[in-house]
Amino acid sequence: MKRNNSILFAITALITLIAMAGSASAAEPVMGQVNSTTIDNTHIVTLYLDVNPSLTLNTTTIDGSSLTPPLDYYMFGDITPLLTAAGIGWGQPYNATIEMRCGYGSNQYRNTTPTTAHVSGVNEGNTDFATRMELEQCPTETHPDLVVSNIYPQYIFSDLTNVLSVNVTNQGNASAVSCKVSLTITHTGGPTVLTGTVPALGAGSSAVVEVGNWKPTVLENISMTAFADCDNDEPTEWDEGNNNLTEYRTTTGDCAVDDMLPDTCYGYRGDNPMTTVYEGTGGVIYSVGDYKYKNNTVNFNIGPSGDENQADGSTADVPDGATVKNATLYVYYCWRKSVTGPNPGADPRPDFEMSINGNQLTTNEYYTDIKGFAGSEYQYGTLVYDVTAYVTGDGTYQAVRSNYTYGKGYVSGMALLIIYDDGSGDTYRIAHGYDRLATFYKTQYKVLPEDATTTATLTDVDPNQIATANLFTVTVDAVPPGSESEQFNLRPWEVGAWDCVAGVPSCGYNYPLGINRGAVDKSDITASGTDEVVKFQERTNNGFGALFACLQAKGGAPEVVVDAPDTCVSGTFTVDIDVETNGNEIYAVQYDLSFDPDVIRILDQHQGTFLSENGTVDTMVVINEFDNVAGTASYSETRRDTLTGTSTPGPLASITFTTVGDPLDCSNITLSGVVVSDAGAQEISAVIENDSVCICEPNIGPTAVAKSDHKYNNVGSVFTCEATLNGSESYDPDGVIVQWSWACGDGGYESGEIAQHIYNTYQWNGSTYTPFTATLTVTDDDSATDDDDCEVIVYIAGDANGDGTVNILDAAMIGLRWMKTCNDYPGVCWGAEEMADRADLNNDCEVNILDAVIVGTQWGNNA
Repeated sequence: MKRNNSILFAITALITLIAMAGSASAAEPVMGQVNSTTIDNTHIVTLYLDVNPSLTLNTTTIDGSSLTPPLDYYMFGDITPLLTAAGIGWGQPYNATIEMRCGYGSNQYRNTTPTTAHVSGVNEGNTDFATRMELEQCPTETHPDLVVSNIYPQYIFSDLTNVLSVNVTNQGNASAVSCKVSLTITHTGGPTVLTGTVPALGAGSSAVVEVGNWKPTVLENISMTAFADCDNDEPTEWDEGNNNLTEYRTTTGDCAVDDMLPDTCYGYRGDNPMTTVYEGTGGVIYSVGDYKYKNNTVNFNIGPSGDENQADGSTADVPDGATVKNATLYVYYCWRKSVTGPNPGADPRPDFEMSINGNQLTTNEYYTDIKGFAGSEYQYGTLVYDVTAYVTGDGTYQAVRSNYTYGKGYVSGMALLIIYDDGSGDTYRIAHGYDRLATFYKTQYKVLPEDATTTATLTDVDPNQIATANLFTVTVDAVPPGSESEQFNLRPWEVGAWDCVAGVPSCGYNYPLGINRGAVDKSDITASGTDEVVKFQERTNNGFGALFACLQAKGGAPEVVVDAPDTCVSGTFTVDIDVETNGNEIYAVQYDLSFDPDVIRILDQHQGTFLSENGTVDTMVVINEFDNVAGTASYSETRRDTLTGTSTPGPLASITFTTVGDPLDCSNITLSGVVVSDAGAQEISAVIENDSVCICEPNIGPTAVAKSDHKYNNVGSVFTCEATLNGSESYDPDGVIVQWSWACGDGGYESGEIAQHIYNTYQWNGSTYTPFTATLTVTDDDSATDDDDCEVIVYIAGDANGDGTVNILDAAMIGLRWMKTCNDYPGVCWGAEEMADRADLNNDCEVNILDAVIVGTQWGNNA
């Protein structure tokens, strides 16, 4: 500031005060005015005698704003030590230099070029004045100041791997160099200390630093202390005592309010895995129609010019001749308020109605997922409707969501699944559901991808029984760009696995369904007996839902089969070497074969019809040989002059053997060295099925046993009377009887183990009846036969006593056994009870009015 009279007056007054103090103590004060506005301790003032500059005194500026008028100054109360050291005695003159620097603290300078002043004085105890100091305004002081603002995440879960971070802020006005940050977690079995590196931070900037992962195994209250400081930092921080922050995470058992939580509170961890719900043979259509986010009406067009079949990229068309086995409508929804009304709770079914082509639907299943903690409200899910009764084949189908309530969610999309039977051997395995996955959301929570992984388990596929396989999966909110990932069995993870549905105007918000489809290498299929597993994993985005998985397989590995007789063999017999293609196109086949030459020997090996397709395609037999000493055979054949193989199964070769061993000797017929080639001259892995044969033992013939269940029978031409011919006691000691043949003795024939026969005549010799002789011939399973005879006595109708006349004696027999039945006597039919057998004239095993009627109507007849 400029001098004026007021200032001079103030200085004069101040000098007077100082002089009075100097006179009293014989000190030698020095002071000077600073031509600038300052405050205490903001400038450092150094004084030294010109004759001895190495010895100095220091002081600081003084704020004279309280003086009238105000002025800034400095003062050395006594420079006597310097004068004494320089040998300047009382009353002697001296010259001194004064340097002033901006600074803070007594020995720290922010600039190295001082402002100088000079003083010429006399060592006489009076105040000497330096020349006026012209000092520019000091620059603003700059220092970094690191503080820990936050510890993330807000919520920590036991038994999950939590990714922990510290938010470090430089609240100073100077840049801070890179430094370390530590996080100390106090817990059972701890403490655990994690560290990270804070990048260089400009003034006012912040950085969230990941310090590491922590998987707590005990659910308990914990404390976490973060500390960030740069050792040997230059310049120093404003405040070295504010570099740490302690936060707490507590648990009470309430997912809604706790911030230290069990993993079961974390709903996005992959807690709703999917399993197989449909499997079988046939084809699969999965159409999303003209879906769009929030659209409550979706149209599906199934037919030759219909929608795209998302499962394989073909047209969504039910093939001619195929029948629909199952049709399912999926409704995928989001943002349903599950806590507030109307209809609070987990069940979304009362929220709205669904119809297809005007037919009201009832929900068969539903799957839901929710965050699960911290005021969890919004629910996501899948509703499943069986629409098989309304979707019977090609056609247009309209699905409509109606009578929905505000706040009860939006439709993410709909899909129509059709499973049809086309007679093929193609297989499918389908899983559906809803499992939402998320690794993090802002600073609320953050876990590792493996903690945000779910699965769809599909029933075991035998890789040896299929030719090709295709996997199709569906998600919601996983469309690109993104790092959501899929893994099939042990195949490498596919990052960014899902793409949006083909043909939609845009990919993302309005069309959130994502699909992934493609061939699966047979080497990626698990061994037989182990289920197939599809994994869905969320990595760095904001969450998605796993909805659907379908594994389809076509055909199977070709089979080369030894087809030997199912029964024992004797003499010559034929063995075919069959090829089951299972949908593969086969161009050439070779095999080696072995057998026991002491049991069987080859008479001939000749070409079958398989590769030539019954002579319609030219083939070449490359090798055809056999060795009955070694018990081996070899055969190879290829198609030629064509570029295609055959997929029609058939016999590759036929081998005629003859038996040379003893009865009951057996021989394996075993294939080896089998090579199957496709039309590209590439080997196809084949399944081998061997067989064996055994020589039959000598046959023991059957034994025929013929009986007539009714000893006494009547002619049945007028009143029905069936004789029962029974061969059930016949037997074959080493096999089974396969045929029963009856010669009834009257010129008639019957067949069967038990046969019914009506005799229309009788044999009377003038005094008695001559029985008929019925002959039974039985044949066993080795074509051996045996005969046996039995007598069949036949009387005229109404003749019970066999005297050749129908009269009162016959009626008397009926009367004597009136209302008797076969059950009244032991044995077959009437057993040994002859009178009842005679009285039962119609062979119905009961003596009653029907028998009496026969006597009455035939009264007086004679044989």
